Amino acid sequence: MPNVVRMALLLPGWDRYSVWGWDVMGGYLFARLWGNADDPDMPPTIRIGHGRPPGDGAFRVSLNVDGLAELMAKATGTGVRHVLLAMGAGAPEVLQAQLQKFATYAATSVRQQPFAS
Repeated sequence: MPNVVRMALLLPGWDRYSVWGWDVMGGYLFARLWGNADDPDMPPTIRIGHGRPPGDGAFRVSLNVDGLAELMAKATGTGVRHVLLAMGAGAPEVLQAQLQKFATYAATSVRQQPFAS
């Protein structure tokens, strides 16, 4: 198994270069988001999760999958349900099923709404 597992984030407007995943050795989830108009050779517009050295601009928090989705929703102005489905669309089948369950829960809660600025 690789030390870092990355999956595409198939969220409209962010789906060309954005990834999310987990660092097996570090034991944390992360997301690196580039808007579709962003230059993928530049650092990501949004970093969530642990990054390389301190000061890299990443949020420094321990996350579970729905917590990561909430932060991505806030950062992109998208509903949590949509983020969870976008995460699942680029994930292995077994993980996709779990993310769809989370998305169903999000659809029945206040958390589905985009965060207010």
